[in-house]
Amino acid sequence: MPEPNAEPNAESDAESDADPESNAEQPPPARPRVDLSRCIASGICTATAPNHFTRSPDGKAQPHPDAPPWNTEAQDAASLCPMEAIHLPPRSGSHTPE
Repeated sequence: MPEPNAEPNAESDAESDADPESNAEQPPPARPRVDLSRCIASGICTATAPNHFTRSPDGKAQPHPDAPPWNTEAQDAASLCPMEAIHLPPRSGSHTPE
């Protein structure tokens, strides 16, 4: 039985005072997308950005399941794709020039 004058548990107080928005689900990071109807399995993307792309059993590109948010490596792969099959989503918070 707790003592009547016992100090409240600091750990549970910290959890209850936590900002509810800090626990809110964050949107998934922006990752490249491959249009499989355009991909010809050239392998340029997997050679240029192996952290972002891998090959499916039929040889076509697919986003790497553990890929980090896109960076210049993924941007280079998209630029070099001969079929323009790689689409990079806008970065969150970025401004797209008009």
